[in-house]
Amino acid sequence: MTSPYLHSPARSRRRRPSPASPRRGPSWRRWLLVLIGLAVLFLAPALARSQDAPGDVVMLTWTAPGAEGAIGPAMRYDLREYDAPIDPTNWALARPIANVPLPHAPGTREFFLVTGLTAGPAHYFALRSRDEAGNWSPILGVARTDRPLDESGPVPPSGLLATFEHTWVQLHWTPSPSFHVLGYTVLRANAAAGPYVPLNPQPLAGADYQDTALPSGVDQVWYAVTATDQSHRVSSRCDSVLVEIGDAGAPVTWRMETGYPNPSRLSDRVTFPVIVPAHAADNGTLVITDNGGHRIWQSPLPGGGPGRTLLTWDGRNEDGRVVAPGVYRVFVISGFERTMSRIVRVP
Repeated sequence: MTSPYLHSPARSRRRRPSPASPRRGPSWRRWLLVLIGLAVLFLAPALARSQDAPGDVVMLTWTAPGAEGAIGPAMRYDLREYDAPIDPTNWALARPIANVPLPHAPGTREFFLVTGLTAGPAHYFALRSRDEAGNWSPILGVARTDRPLDESGPVPPSGLLATFEHTWVQLHWTPSPSFHVLGYTVLRANAAAGPYVPLNPQPLAGADYQDTALPSGVDQVWYAVTATDQSHRVSSRCDSVLVEIGDAGAPVTWRMETGYPNPSRLSDRVTFPVIVPAHAADNGTLVITDNGGHRIWQSPLPGGGPGRTLLTWDGRNEDGRVVAPGVYRVFVISGFERTMSRIVRVP
């Protein structure tokens, strides 16, 4: 009985004509069939679907291409986006998407977040892959998303603190919880209603700023902060903060701002801003206790005269062990003066 998996000699001869056979098709056709066969069988990734993600982000997933035997996995992806279904006639018009990772092992599920999309009725995505010999697969795996994109911008930062420090104003705020925040812009005004003028030309990566160029002839200024995301959308202003700058002198009492980050993880260092008065009767000491009042750690405050000073705690007790999660009290003690704040440590 003939095996169903074996070809008859006649069929084999028809499929593989001898070199002497005078009936051979054009060479370009044979090469085209070979390349298409390799691309379809071994290289063409199947773009499965697009999933919505927060803001102007779309998640794409597909299966990494590859093959059996001597044919290896794909070496590179070319992912593109367009406002119409993508095919060979408009592939060159489609927008190439940067930073697409290299292919993983064949059969691996790939995930990629596309950001920076503009608002529109629909977005189409298509993918090609290239093998180590430089052969590109056909355009396969077209995906579409119809989700309206969010143009409202990121959530503004919160918890703005502004303190006058003799000749400058120190600002600190809680970062925006939004995805893909590029940075922050500090705004200042001479009246609560504005106008608010940006103080930094480029977004700040951190959540601190020193305003060392205070305006003259005014005794009050207002500050606010906005967040900018990677699509250059700007949030609304956070709640403004009033700072009195009329008496340009050093602080007259000890003060302590809340340590940051707060809450903080057990592996985080915590920074405590302390305002040192001009005529302190004694040197200051920073003391941390647990919620039951037991001392955990203490340190003398560094010198340097009046103004704002920063002290950092590594999250360990006086025996060098990492403290447990919980609420801790932080005191600045100097003579009969005492100020307190609280910090929270989380796993």
